[in-house]
Amino acid sequence: MRAIELNFRRSKYLRLLIAVSIALILITGKDLLHAVVKNHAFYLSESLLFGSYWLLYIPIFFYGKSLLSKANGRLQLILPVLIGLMHVLIFAGLVTIVSNLFYAYPFRFIPVFVKTISGYGFSSMAIYAAALYVLKYQSSVKEKPRLADKTILKVKQQNSTLHIKTADIMFLKSKTPYVGIHTATGTFLKQSSLKSMMTQLPDGQFIRIHKSYVVNKGFIQSVNSRKNGDFDMVLPNNQTIRASRTYRKNFESLLH
Repeated sequence: MRAIELNFRRSKYLRLLIAVSIALILITGKDLLHAVVKNHAFYLSESLLFGSYWLLYIPIFFYGKSLLSKANGRLQLILPVLIGLMHVLIFAGLVTIVSNLFYAYPFRFIPVFVKTISGYGFSSMAIYAAALYVLKYQSSVKEKPRLADKTILKVKQQNSTLHIKTADIMFLKSKTPYVGIHTATGTFLKQSSLKSMMTQLPDGQFIRIHKSYVVNKGFIQSVNSRKNGDFDMVLPNNQTIRASRTYRKNFESLLH
């Protein structure tokens, strides 16, 4: 398992290295082409230094991803601006430090900052705003619960699984630790409870009428009083199920 994790990390870093290498080639290639077309001198060191602006997206995205995804309210509007500004500040500082260490004629912070913010600042803010939108969308998709399919009830029978249409179920009867699923074609047992089964059935279609019964409203033909507070519900083929007064609120609408 550890070997798999190490290989995964290595492949991840290898892909990152390849991406950075391609980015550097594109950046220097663009600058070289521009120098040839404009008949200017080309300096590889300066091309790499100023091209680092685009490479900064990688670490900033990496460390700012969680912050972007958690942004809410007004912070969603402010955060891309702040990160874009931070990007420009880091770049201007990087250019100033590196040029002072290795160049005969170093670049000054303020001119670099002003030129960068005017040339790329708004673009960076737009890119981070787009990244925030994408992260928010991905987060909402992950968090959105998948709606369960309540049109089919799966029941295991020995070595096979039956798919029973919930519309065909007339009623359920508790037979602890099983529930009897009664249809016009037969009765099937499922190891469960009525409470659990109710969560697997279409909302509003099935009602609990007794501690031992759940009935499909579509199959109720009539409701007859027992004169003691309880009722008899008549289903097709004159099947009668007792409805307890305890659950009367669940079927009150059927009495009028």
